[in-house]
Amino acid sequence: MGTETSYEQQGLLHEMFSKQAKKTPDKIAIVEDSGAKITFKELDESSDKLGKHLVHKGVTINSCVGIYLDKSIAYVTACIAILKAGHKSDSDELIVSVDGAWQKRGSGRSYDSLSGHCSMIGAETGKIIGYSVRSKFCKTCDEANRKGNKAKMHDCRLNWDGSSKAMEQDMNQNDPDGVENGLEAVGRHPFGDHTFCEKTWCSHVEDPSKKYTSLPFGKPLKDIPLQMH
Repeated sequence: MGTETSYEQQGLLHEMFSKQAKKTPDKIAIVEDSGAKITFKELDESSDKLGKHLVHKGVTINSCVGIYLDKSIAYVTACIAILKAGHKSDSDELIVSVDGAWQKRGSGRSYDSLSGHCSMIGAETGKIIGYSVRSKFCKTCDEANRKGNKAKMHDCRLNWDGSSKAMEQDMNQNDPDGVENGLEAVGRHPFGDHTFCEKTWCSHVEDPSKKYTSLPFGKPLKDIPLQMH
C-alpha cells in the first residue's frame, strides 16, 4: 500500500479539524503575532456559528465565498466556516436553539413576572418550529374572583401556579413528540390540514371554516407541489 495517506478515510478538512477539537479542546490552535490566542474548542465553536450564519445567507454546496482578511484568527475561522457551510451533512439530526424569556425580567430573588415564553428555532433555517407560554394571571378570572362571581366562558390562558423563575425550566423540558407534531403542522397548516395543529395557537382546530388572516382571500393554499417541496 505504500506510505500514502487515505484522506477519504480521515474525512474532509473541516471534519478532521472538528475531530481534533474534540480530542484536544483546550489546546491552543492559533497564536497571532499580537499574542492573541484561541483554543481548538473555541475555534470549532466560532466557525460553527459563522458557518450557520452563512447557510442562513444562502451559502450551499459549490457556492463561491470570498475572504478579504489578513492572516489571523478571523481568517482561519472564516475558512473553516465556509467549508462547513458548503458541506451537506449525512446526519438526520435536528439541531435547534431553545431559549426562554419573561414579560418582566428580574434578578436575585425578584423574579415575579406574571408570564414567560420559550421559543425553539431551527439552527439551519432560523425559523421558529415551536413555542410555549406560561401565565400566572388571567384578567377575566381575576376580576370574577375579586367580585366573588364565577368567571364567564372565555379563552383562559392561566396555566402556571409555580414560581416565575421555574417557568423556563418547565418550558424547556424535552418533548420529542411535540417537536415532531410541530414540524408536521408547519407543513400542513397553510394547506388546510390541521391534523397536527394545537388549539393553543391554531383557531382552525375548533373552527375549520375560519378564514386565514395571512393568506390570499383568507383561503388555504392549493399548490400541492409547493407543499411537497
